[in-house]
Amino acid sequence: MFSKIMKRCLIVLVIAIPIVCIGSVYANDYSTKIVEIETRANIKQKFLLITAPNPAGTIVLFEGGVNPLKLKEKFGKPKIDSIMENGFLMRTRYEYVKQGFNVAAIDAPSDQKKLDLKFRMSNNHAADIESLAVYLKKEFKLPVWLVGMSAGTISSISCAIQLQENIDGVVTFSAVTRSRKKWDIYESHPNCILDLQLDKIKVPVLIVYHKKDKCDATPPADAEKFKTAIFNSTNVKVNMFEGGKTYYGEYKEMARSCGPYSSHGYYGIEVEVVKFVSDYIKSIYQ
Repeated sequence: MFSKIMKRCLIVLVIAIPIVCIGSVYANDYSTKIVEIETRANIKQKFLLITAPNPAGTIVLFEGGVNPLKLKEKFGKPKIDSIMENGFLMRTRYEYVKQGFNVAAIDAPSDQKKLDLKFRMSNNHAADIESLAVYLKKEFKLPVWLVGMSAGTISSISCAIQLQENIDGVVTFSAVTRSRKKWDIYESHPNCILDLQLDKIKVPVLIVYHKKDKCDATPPADAEKFKTAIFNSTNVKVNMFEGGKTYYGEYKEMARSCGPYSSHGYYGIEVEVVKFVSDYIKSIYQ
C-alpha cells in the first residue's frame, strides 16, 4: 500500500515540474540589465546587456521579424515583453553567455515603433549601432560581433557595410536573400542583402543556414552566392546544419516555415548551433 502511495506521489511531482526553456536555467547566474544610451540627437537606443565572467568578446543580437523586444523592468528584473522572446536568438541568449560572451540584445530605438526592413538598412540604424559598439568597446575593451537572425541579418550586414570601424565580425543565421513583393524594399532590393554592397565588408563573416529551411525568403541554396559576394572579408565561412525536432506545442504558428520553432529557427539544435558559432568566433583570435 505504501509503495502505491509513493508511486502516485512521484507521478504528481513529475507532472507538476514546469518545463524550462533553453537559457532560462542560466538567467540567475549572470548580471543582466537594461541599458539605454543616446545614439543620435535626442534619440535613445535600449538594449538588454548580459555580462559573462571572463568574456572573450561581446555579441550584439538582432532578432528576426520587425517587432521590438519591448524591454521593461518587471518586479525589479529585466523582461522581454514581446512575442520576440520566442525567437532563436532570444531563446539562446544565455547559451552565448555560457560560452563566454557578453550579450547585447537590441530593441527598437526611441523614434521607431518597430524594426522594419527599410529602417534596418538605414543610416540612422547604423549610427545607433555605431554608438552602441563604441559604448561596448569602452565598457569591456573586447571585440564586438554583430549577430543577425533572418530579418535581423539585414541589420547585421547593413551595419557591417556602413561601419568600417568598431565592428570585428558578423554572423548571419538564415540570411534573407529573397524579398517579397509586398515588402517596401522589394523594388530597390529584390534580392535583399545580396543587393547590398557586400564587397565593402572586410571583417570575418560566418554564414549559417539549416539545410531544411523552407522559408521562401531565406533559401539555403543562396549561401554560396552570398559567400562569393563578400570577397574582401578576411575570413568567410558557410556552415549548413541538419537535424532538430518537430514542435508539437500550443503555438502552432511558431512552427510555420519561417517561424522560430522550425528548421528556419534551428529548433531542437540550439545548443549545438551556439557552440559552433562561439568556437568560430574564438578561433579568429587564436
